[in-house]
Amino acid sequence: MCVSVELQVCIHNLESSMISVLYVDDEPVLLDICRLFLQRSGDMQVTTSTSALEGLSLLTSGAFDAIISDYQMPGMDGIEFLKAVRRDNKTIPFIIFTGRGREEIVIEALKEGADLYLQKGGDPHSQFAELKNNIEQIVRQRKAEADLIYSETLYHTLFEAAQDAIFLMDGNRIIECNHRTEELLSADMKDIIGKSPVAFSPEYQDDNTLSIDKAGILIQEALDGNPRFFEWKLKKTDGTFIPVEVSLNRIEVKGNYLLLSIIRDISEHKRILNELERKTEDLGASYEEILATEEELRHQYIAISQSEKALRQSEEKLRSTLASMDDLVLTLDTQGVFLDAYNENTGQYFIPPEQFIGHHYREILPPDLSDLLGSAMNAVIVSGRTEQIYYDMHVSGENRSYSAKMSIRLDEDDTISGFTIVARDITDEKRAQRELIESKSKLEAVIQGNPIPQFVIDKNHIVTHWNEALAAYSGIPSSRVIGTKNHWMAFYLNERPCLADLLVDGQEDKIAQWYKGTYSRSGLVKDAYEAVDYFPRMGESGKWLYFTAALIRNEDGEIIGAVETLEDITEQKEAYRKLEQEGLILNAVIHESPVPAFVIDKDHKLMFWNLALSKHSGISSSEIVGSTQQWRAFYKEERPCLADLLVDNVPDQIEKWYAGKYSPSKLIPGAYEAVDFFPSLGTHGKWLYFTAAPIRNEDGGIIGAVEILEDISDQKKAQEELHSIKQYLESVIQNALVWIMVLDKETNIVIWNKAAEEISGYTADEVVGKKWIWKSLYPDASYRKEITSEIVHIISDDSYFSNLKTQIHAKNGRLHTITWNTRALRNEKEEITGYVAVGIENLCSAEIR
Repeated sequence: MCVSVELQVCIHNLESSMISVLYVDDEPVLLDICRLFLQRSGDMQVTTSTSALEGLSLLTSGAFDAIISDYQMPGMDGIEFLKAVRRDNKTIPFIIFTGRGREEIVIEALKEGADLYLQKGGDPHSQFAELKNNIEQIVRQRKAEADLIYSETLYHTLFEAAQDAIFLMDGNRIIECNHRTEELLSADMKDIIGKSPVAFSPEYQDDNTLSIDKAGILIQEALDGNPRFFEWKLKKTDGTFIPVEVSLNRIEVKGNYLLLSIIRDISEHKRILNELERKTEDLGASYEEILATEEELRHQYIAISQSEKALRQSEEKLRSTLASMDDLVLTLDTQGVFLDAYNENTGQYFIPPEQFIGHHYREILPPDLSDLLGSAMNAVIVSGRTEQIYYDMHVSGENRSYSAKMSIRLDEDDTISGFTIVARDITDEKRAQRELIESKSKLEAVIQGNPIPQFVIDKNHIVTHWNEALAAYSGIPSSRVIGTKNHWMAFYLNERPCLADLLVDGQEDKIAQWYKGTYSRSGLVKDAYEAVDYFPRMGESGKWLYFTAALIRNEDGEIIGAVETLEDITEQKEAYRKLEQEGLILNAVIHESPVPAFVIDKDHKLMFWNLALSKHSGISSSEIVGSTQQWRAFYKEERPCLADLLVDNVPDQIEKWYAGKYSPSKLIPGAYEAVDFFPSLGTHGKWLYFTAAPIRNEDGGIIGAVEILEDISDQKKAQEELHSIKQYLESVIQNALVWIMVLDKETNIVIWNKAAEEISGYTADEVVGKKWIWKSLYPDASYRKEITSEIVHIISDDSYFSNLKTQIHAKNGRLHTITWNTRALRNEKEEITGYVAVGIENLCSAEIR
């Protein structure tokens, strides 16, 4: 197995509990102070370097867990150093720790791959504590990522090296597979992932069971903890079948049950048997085809007979209907003379029916209607079919519309004996038809223009509307389903009722049978039902749909159909699943964190109280989670914690409860940090450093807060001891009767005590951090050069000088003879970091060296 350089470094980090840090800075004093502070707890090893080039050299000779670098350094600055490191190592944590705080530097550092940017300044103890805490957090994160990379590398190596096809399933959906699976199925991994094994199986298995049913039983048995080993037939993407042996076992991953399926190709083993079976199947298929053809012919004959019977019944019904309607029925002879007229509602026609009898149609009818009737008579004689004409007439002060059907009458010898005309007043019908067309057009426009997928069925389950949104969503155009009962095809593999079908049939009691556990009555629409279900055949990897079905009734309240509206909630479902998963991860991270922490919601109720805080406070999570009593761990009486104030969004009240003890966080916007002493904690009380930050939703609203605590009692004690020692040393130096000054490597003044001020006349404020004082103390250039040459000679010999007498000019012009004793200050590497000089004023005249 080939392991990358970065993975090797990660493995090294996993094997070592000591954190190895490389710190690069051109300030040796700061290097020493930082190294001492970071190494004090014993869990860090700090290697220092005064230049980036030297730091790069150290990186090639040793493995480090993290890098700290100054920005402004001679030769190569921190950004260039970061770029050089990232060329070879993309993952090692890199922290810019500098006094340069310009925004463009911060942006460039983070852009080039810096993990953190900290600005020097402020309280050193807090600053180094923050630096140490950040190093530990980043390194822990990198080690966790390295652990994951290593585990995944081993897993994928074994996974891909297997000679058998292997895939993981979540329920009946494939979520991972090896390349052998791709070869076996002749499919790309992207076409496999997300699908059920049934998608790569024929409809039926060799035992004539449906693949989907049999797979469901086997998968469920394996999920119940019963391993399964069985033979199966797969279908490759090119249509060929593969006999395989399948091993199905349940495994647990991160608290979830998955199925591990190992598939072995047994094609060669079954080749001869399959060949025989194929021949048998071919014979069987031929026989079945003959039977199917015979059955189809029988059904066609039955259908024709039924059609003829229905036609006769329809004709009889039509004649009966016409006889009962208010139509005008006229009979004519072959010459066009009216013989009879029948109509009870005579007011709808321009003359009474009886006035037709005995007259030629041209004598009674207007010329244009006469011509129309004559043409129809000729057409009926030629074709032998019924002819229909439409015409308008002005009757009783209004325009009315009529339709007339003309047919021939035959004698027994099939000769034409005359004509029959059935005329109907269709004025109201046409008006209603126009209104219906307009209404349908409006309804069609509403349904088709609706961006939500929707379909409508009539009381016979015939699809009447299938809008464009549903056509685009299902991939089935309206032309394939309108006028049919095939709306189920958009959702299910086999024919079954949709929710709208059950409502049309009044079978609400059967909804539970088809939508068990997924449906409910609508809270908005009467007699409507809604449901949520998963449809694996929709889209590339299945869809979650929220659908509502409602009845359509006429004016009399009778059911005439139903409408079903669908909404894709796959993204919401996936977001909810991710949210649950992230919640579990967050719970594990918070609960197992070694840093004491608690989380409250917007109502101040505790959501998390981790193990570290339980141990720290003596209050278990089971005792306090769900309550608002987080104050009990810190105070004798109820009062708000820092997190409570942030949840209420009242940062102005922090001063009331934490006066002089808090400050806004420099790292987290909207967060606050504080240091306080809690006498009730531990045996003698504890000092805690705590940070509270608001938790916001996507809209920026506060939904809770997290508070993290750190016991800094030991640090406080050490800080107080260090402060006492520092005060003591400063007191000794400042109150010494001799001139004492400390210089850095560049001879800048660092310390200038009171004796120095009294003798020279120059105050510490005037000279500290500067080196112009030498020209003032030794104004004579030749004398100053002589003294400087002597000092340089002694320093170049890596020695020290004592009893060096010089004459200095005080600020008031007086001359003072000073005897100097000087030693170099060195770091652990014996590098000179500065000098300390003690000068004794000679009150008696003496020879000046």
